[in-house]
Amino acid sequence: MGKRGLKKRAEGLRLQILNHENKIRNERAKQIPDEGKIHHWEAEIKAFKNSIARVLRRIEE
Repeated sequence: MGKRGLKKRAEGLRLQILNHENKIRNERAKQIPDEGKIHHWEAEIKAFKNSIARVLRRIEE
């Protein structure tokens, strides 16, 4: 994958993080939030951030 593709991948992951952060915010606003969902989304955000770091390292190579 070229640099442009890697940058596009990183941007897609950033959008996923924003989407998950919104889901977490909305879930926490509920009277009885589902902590299981929140934990799952937080774990996915962590994985997305790790993927972004890998992509950025590949871009710098």
